Amino acid sequence: MGRTARTLIAILAALLVLGTVAILLAPLLIERAIRTELSRRGVDFAEFAISMPGFGGVTARNIRIGADSDFAADSLSVDYRIRGVIQGQIEQIRLVRPRLRLEVSRQGEVSFGSLDALLRRSGGDTEAHGEPAASPGLFLPAPLEIIDGSISAETPAGTLTAQIDGAVTLAAGAGPLTIALTGPWLIARLEVKVNSSEGASTLSGQVIDARIDHPLLKASLAGSFAIAIGTGSPTADAEIAVSNVTSPLLKVGSGPPAGDLSIRFRPDELALDLRLRAPGGHLQTQLRGDPAQLMRATISGDGLTVPETLSEARLDAAFELVPTERRAILEKPAQIEGRISQELRDAMPGPMHEAFAETPLLLTVAAGSTFIENPAGLSFSGGISLAQEKSFGLTLDGTLTQEAAGVVCEAEGRLSVANLTLGGASLQKASLIAPLKLAAHKDRVNLDFAGPGTLSVGALAIGRSGIAQITVPLLPIDAPLFALAPEGMTFAVQAGSGKTTGKLGQNREPFTFSWKQAFFRGSWGEQLTANISGGQLTLSRLGWQAEGVTAHFEADDSSTQPPVINLTIGNLAQSRKDRVLAPLVVEGALYPTDTMLRFDLLGRTLGGEAQFTMKGGHDIRRDRGSAELSLGPLRFVRRGLQPATLFPFFGDSFEDATGLLAINGSIGWSGKGLTSDLDIAVEQMNFLGPLGPVLGLDARVNLNGILPLSTPPGQHIAIRAVQSVVPMSDVLAQFEVREGRTLSIERAHLMLADGRVAVAPVTLDAQAARNRLVLELAEVRLPLLFELIGLDGLTGTGRLVGEIPIVLEQNDLAIEDGRLESQEAGRIRYDPAKTPSALQGGGESVGLALAALRDFHYDRLALKLNREIGGETLVELHIAGRNPDFYEGYPVEFNLNLSGKLDRILIEALTSYRLPRTIEDSLQVPPGESRSSAP
Repeated sequence: MGRTARTLIAILAALLVLGTVAILLAPLLIERAIRTELSRRGVDFAEFAISMPGFGGVTARNIRIGADSDFAADSLSVDYRIRGVIQGQIEQIRLVRPRLRLEVSRQGEVSFGSLDALLRRSGGDTEAHGEPAASPGLFLPAPLEIIDGSISAETPAGTLTAQIDGAVTLAAGAGPLTIALTGPWLIARLEVKVNSSEGASTLSGQVIDARIDHPLLKASLAGSFAIAIGTGSPTADAEIAVSNVTSPLLKVGSGPPAGDLSIRFRPDELALDLRLRAPGGHLQTQLRGDPAQLMRATISGDGLTVPETLSEARLDAAFELVPTERRAILEKPAQIEGRISQELRDAMPGPMHEAFAETPLLLTVAAGSTFIENPAGLSFSGGISLAQEKSFGLTLDGTLTQEAAGVVCEAEGRLSVANLTLGGASLQKASLIAPLKLAAHKDRVNLDFAGPGTLSVGALAIGRSGIAQITVPLLPIDAPLFALAPEGMTFAVQAGSGKTTGKLGQNREPFTFSWKQAFFRGSWGEQLTANISGGQLTLSRLGWQAEGVTAHFEADDSSTQPPVINLTIGNLAQSRKDRVLAPLVVEGALYPTDTMLRFDLLGRTLGGEAQFTMKGGHDIRRDRGSAELSLGPLRFVRRGLQPATLFPFFGDSFEDATGLLAINGSIGWSGKGLTSDLDIAVEQMNFLGPLGPVLGLDARVNLNGILPLSTPPGQHIAIRAVQSVVPMSDVLAQFEVREGRTLSIERAHLMLADGRVAVAPVTLDAQAARNRLVLELAEVRLPLLFELIGLDGLTGTGRLVGEIPIVLEQNDLAIEDGRLESQEAGRIRYDPAKTPSALQGGGESVGLALAALRDFHYDRLALKLNREIGGETLVELHIAGRNPDFYEGYPVEFNLNLSGKLDRILIEALTSYRLPRTIEDSLQVPPGESRSSAP
């Protein structure tokens, strides 16, 4: 063998050895090259096993690429022919069980995790050389066969999975790829076709069947789509039919709506239209504009229902969207109008149920209001109003910001309610104006006053009582206005000084109430405390005023104890000059419930000399109540407790009084007026009155009415003696007062002039122009009667009997034919020191009469009394008898007309003591009227 042959054999052997080594080292070299290229493209982790390359292909197995195995596959095979490889052609690529993971952010950004750097480059060194990378296209160097693959996407709504079952081929012009998508709320089946041309690819296909099954939305989708990607900018178009749409949040019309969704995407244009229709309603949403610059969105609809909230609603809103600033601005007022659903109204407390009537409710967000998305969430600035025609209105003008810790809202708030009923109180034209601050952090919500506010009520009615106007200044304090937390809700309100006026009760008595400070604090459904101080109540027409009113209210639903209001009135007094009752200090407790206000009060004079108790309740709904009243017994002593101490109207009518007074019983009130069952007891009362000393006054009087004043029949007053100009003794009266105007004297008698005087049963009417009564006299001693008549020099013996009719008219009296006759024979003497002027010059007959009367023994004597209103008392004296020294006792009979001061004595006796004006007024109150309205 020659040298040449040996050399050739050696070269061939070496080539064979090198080829063998190359074949053996090829997997290592290929793996190293791939790892180097992946590292250069930003992927530092890759696991795979390369098989020995063959003349027909090469396979990589157990592929894991990315730090978290973002891409994985069982195997990747490349089929080729040697001749094709030399010409740059590959026969087929086969991918077995590929698994790709990606994430979609809330803002719509897609991330492939650690593969982002790889997929965002186009290959080569163009980007490394400073040139912008081209957009990656779906370029397939050979048909791609995928066997059993999946793509999973982590989205804000959950994990979405696209599953490929079986073997499919992706190639230009290849048959459709069927993809099954599954997610937490989506199941879909797609058919996709791929067309590639010069580095650009188009994916087109059909949504064969898709079903959204989210708790907030259910719908069926079907339609076509086309997506173009490649070296140029991607585009997309879709026409999707939407049907069987249901949502617990919103209902369109009267049945499941259907419609269409149209999408058109270009790099500088996005157009989206969603249209849903159902019998009786529709909903339409449009989105137009450049996603990178400015977009406009509109949403409108009618016949909408928010279950258990709104019905027959309509919606209209238009936004400008600035995606780069993540900001939305309302182009015009956005409005949602609808009726409060019956379910929601039925679930509301009674007052709110009435306030939200059947008329539509309108929610308006002011034009120019802005929504901005920030890293922590969403912020809002602008105005929001909620209104119901003629009944309710709420406006908030300010900002709402979502922060990492929660939500903060600062706004100027205005709340107005036309009519509102709370318990037994009815409010009209109520409004609240205040700067508010709302903070919601995790599971806690606080609402505070950011500054002073004002609560006003145009009218407030409680039963038959009404308040014309209330204006309450509200002040911020160190506790939240409302605080909502897992342990419950608390509230705290402080009011500054204020004043209100109104009318009380059936008689609409005007009043004024003012206060210096009020405070309310509590836990909803558990504890409530309230304080009011510096209060002053004035009842102008009734003439009462309460000063130094302080009230403290406590209620605890978790306790068996009822709510209580501790009340103090520093000075309860009449504002009129002729006071009936002395100023009092009142203390006690009120026990309010939903229907009843019970009370237990103690009153005392300012000096503490006398006190009374009053215990009872008031039915708020029926506007009626009753109380048990107890006063005394009070012991009057000279230079100590006197009747005027408690009852100033007595004044000097009861001076130097001694004795006992007690008042016990009940009073009641309702729309029909005041009723009572009060027992007034007076025992052994002695005092100095206008008529003189009064001794031994005893009385038992029951009042069954106060306004108007009334008593049952059979009331008694007894007086042992009255040491007056006309001494009286053994006075006894039995009477009845009816309807505040009539006094019925059932029985009355007294001892006068050592005789008996009785009053015939009679009824006197305080409102009548004329009243008439008859005095029945018996055994009246003649000397005392002559002394009363006041005839100078006239004396006598004997006793008289008869009647004196008296007429009361115009604060005066008249006597109509009063007649008195002697009961026995007697004597009279008439020997005046000076003959009256009326008898002077009377002639011989007068002189003879005067001579006979100097010592006249009468057998019969009669007096006739008359007096006209405003005149003198005229006395006609008729006597029959003899004077032993006059004409030897010759019997004579004659008449003598005289006048005396009896009229003045009677007038003085009957009118010198007047009832106090207050009692007199009460006697004159007609039934059904207040004293202020009596004539």
